[in-house]
Amino acid sequence: MRRYTVREHRYEYGSPMERLQELENKLEDGYLLEAPCKIGDTAYAVCEDLDVDGEFELYEYEVKGICLKKDGWCVLDDSGDLFEVLSEDALLDRKAAENLLLDRRMSV
Repeated sequence: MRRYTVREHRYEYGSPMERLQELENKLEDGYLLEAPCKIGDTAYAVCEDLDVDGEFELYEYEVKGICLKKDGWCVLDDSGDLFEVLSEDALLDRKAAENLLLDRRMSV
């Protein structure tokens, strides 16, 4: 990844405020996407327990990759499993993931 000095940045993009405005316009127009997390973040998934039928467990993992599919974001864990991101809160917040786990257990 190339890093720019302030002088190069001004030459290529104009002022920093102009660059921020350009990025904001791209975000509003849908040309720039904001990922739900970054590589290395700790994330959580509520998964069905394969040993006990109908039981769910909380899985904590380090995000190793992020991809965008037609129907939303997915994150890759260190074992190569893909998890769909249903909610940013449940993905990055342990308490929200625990609440989701309780909801799943009560609905069974």
